[in-house]
Amino acid sequence: MNIKVNTMHKKHYIILFMILPFTVFSQLSASYAEMKTESNPEYKNYEPLLFQATEYIFNNPVNVKSKEFISATQIVAFWMNRDTGMGIPTFGNFFTALTNKNQQQFLYTAAMINYGLNQKINHKRILKCKKIEGQIYSEQEDVREV
Repeated sequence: MNIKVNTMHKKHYIILFMILPFTVFSQLSASYAEMKTESNPEYKNYEPLLFQATEYIFNNPVNVKSKEFISATQIVAFWMNRDTGMGIPTFGNFFTALTNKNQQQFLYTAAMINYGLNQKINHKRILKCKKIEGQIYSEQEDVREV
């Protein structure tokens, strides 16, 4: 009987793990629509959403027809050119060799956003990547890490 209970629990966990991504990420479209209605959205209120959007992009196959995928990329694009308190070090031969033919620069930038937010949200570390007077930007510890 104990074996059946364990098997039953395993089935429930499997079903839960199959459903969870859809319920968590299906909210991206609604959240993006809500965010767009604000005249001056505060970044701190949307950090978890931006992190969720970058996670969605990297955990799901690219599907340019998917409403959720489109919303995830729109959320990332929305915050890419705004002051978030964290810089995105986009420089050097590697970055300039990337093209946007296959959205390489966008995905690279989204990966850096994801890393910075992961460190902030999950590890309580803030990697600002802001220029420090007297230091070479590309050699700063936080910039090199990101």
